Amino acid sequence: MSQTLFALVVFAMGPVLPQPAGAAGQGGAAGAPAPAAPATTAPAGGTPTTPTTLTPPAAPAPAAAPAPAPTPPATINLTPSPPAAEQSAGGSSPGSGAGLAPTAPPIGSGLLVSSKQAETLTPSTSGAADEWKFDFHGYFRAPLRISFGPPTPTHLPTTHPGPTAPGGVPPYPPGAEPPVAGTQWHSPTRVPGYNYQDWNFTNTVHGPWTQLNFSYGNSRAMATVIVNGYAVQDGGYRNLQAQQGIDQAFLTLNFPDALGDYGTLTWNVGTFQNRYGTMGKYDGGMYETYIFGRTHISGETLTANLTNLDSAGNWQLTLEHGVGAKYDIIPFTNNQTYQIYTLPPGTDSQPFLADMNADYIPYAGSVPQGSTFVHHAHVIAKYQKMWTFGAHYLYTWTPDDNWHPVNSTLPNVSNSVPRALGPIQGSIAVVGGEVRFAGGAFGDGYAAYSHVDARNINALADSLEMVHSRSGYNFKQNFFGRTYDAHSGNYQGPQNETGTIDNIALQYSFSFGALARYPEPWWGDGPDLVLTGFGLMSIVDSKAPPIAIEQDATRAITWDMSTKKLKMGFDAVYNPLYWLGFNARFDWVQPDMDSAYSRTPGVSGGSDKSFEVITARLLFRTQFVTHEQIQLQYAHYWLGNAAYPPYPYEWVARSDANMVGLFASMWW
Repeated sequence: MSQTLFALVVFAMGPVLPQPAGAAGQGGAAGAPAPAAPATTAPAGGTPTTPTTLTPPAAPAPAAAPAPAPTPPATINLTPSPPAAEQSAGGSSPGSGAGLAPTAPPIGSGLLVSSKQAETLTPSTSGAADEWKFDFHGYFRAPLRISFGPPTPTHLPTTHPGPTAPGGVPPYPPGAEPPVAGTQWHSPTRVPGYNYQDWNFTNTVHGPWTQLNFSYGNSRAMATVIVNGYAVQDGGYRNLQAQQGIDQAFLTLNFPDALGDYGTLTWNVGTFQNRYGTMGKYDGGMYETYIFGRTHISGETLTANLTNLDSAGNWQLTLEHGVGAKYDIIPFTNNQTYQIYTLPPGTDSQPFLADMNADYIPYAGSVPQGSTFVHHAHVIAKYQKMWTFGAHYLYTWTPDDNWHPVNSTLPNVSNSVPRALGPIQGSIAVVGGEVRFAGGAFGDGYAAYSHVDARNINALADSLEMVHSRSGYNFKQNFFGRTYDAHSGNYQGPQNETGTIDNIALQYSFSFGALARYPEPWWGDGPDLVLTGFGLMSIVDSKAPPIAIEQDATRAITWDMSTKKLKMGFDAVYNPLYWLGFNARFDWVQPDMDSAYSRTPGVSGGSDKSFEVITARLLFRTQFVTHEQIQLQYAHYWLGNAAYPPYPYEWVARSDANMVGLFASMWW
């Protein structure tokens, strides 16, 4: 009994760090040097020269390196779930707690894997405490992706300030084809929605990914080392950012007797990922994202699994709490020691910094990142292994302790935001709830709602990833307005760093094979048709901060980035033969339903940014229930006038409308 009381006290005494009540408009230290006017960084790879007055380059501000969707394709080995009694409680990986287990490798977005298969995905903790053993799991995907469409224009489709672009060619209006006849093939693809760190991501153009999980231990203690990368360099080039190397390393301690007869206690300590709010049962779902968040920190997570709360065994309760921090942050190399440019006369004479970021260092963002911390807590209730109800709270913050009077006020920051006055704490708080239905023959459903309160976030490191956004800079660019538009040459985009987002996510899958064989268990070893509907809406409220309105009332209009973002789709997989399957998928993406982007003069928004894509795949494998798959894919896009591809091709005049792919993958 004393052990039980001690464990519960330790669990309850985790640090509680509430979000500060400071308003977004509160500034930092008084008397800070006068900030520079809003500007953006120049493209990576520039060469430092003697300071001079130059026209800003017509290229987008560098984005963070595109992160892969770390899972196999959405249709790999779609195996219907068995009846509810056969499924793991709540659809989480065995032994995971409130989210996907840190020890489980990615197994596929949208994958309906059975609980029997899921048991093999995590290292076994069975056996005696003195029985030490080695375990190995992993996944790889090797893609070939080619799109074809308009040739690269001989003149950029943007303009520097002035009546014409370089060479005397007027800027192209949105959607205009470049004056070059013919069709080109492009690899990497130039289609919208393929960048994982872009809200438009559809998860239909899969990137390379390899992950190897090595575990050694026994039923009480286990060490896990994860090696991964989002490039296979012989098919591309030696991309040092993509070769992530030793990505995670942590220790898992199990205390089966700590809570007495009520359940077990698990403690993860080290560098690892917690994943909360997954639309799929064992993965991130059709969009391969996290409605509440995936942590990227070093720290600890303590999990209490209470499995014996009632005599009938109907209810299970999971309590989880964690804290951590970035033990290091990305160096801010685009700083005052490099070239400082000024804008041409007649625009704004304030200087901006060129981005001299080394190719082997990830983009740090528009301002120096500060020390970044994370605190999170979760409650999960499971009823009869069929229903799961979850409540989540995650909070990440920085004191902006690397604020600099030049570096923090020049690139992408204007004198109309609080940080221009001095250092100011930045934070993201996420709260919400979810419900999961594991109905076996009656399908599998998921619904979630999350509320995000983001304040002064540009200095946040990539500690918390949610809804396709990782660092504070990436989050700001996805939801609160891009500071640079590649097609208008506009460097004075909205500088908002603050706002709220309400996310609603839905996914439901139904197997006709499971229904036809009900009430017999169905493991997917036969012909089947699986239908899945899915959708995600993000409601953004981000208006100009008071400091901006006080200086210029028009900013209240041009900086108002409040809008709704909606994407939804439908997926069908038919497996008539053990070696052959057919997959069809349709996606509809509307990233700016309220035309917030077009409030900035010269920038396209609204329906011009929307697109639809239909994807057809042939699936080849060696048996119905297997671990490997080869996909042959064709996709066609219907493009809005401003549905451009993401970085680094967002400058092209028009996206490609067709794409083909060949993908090989396997998990074990």
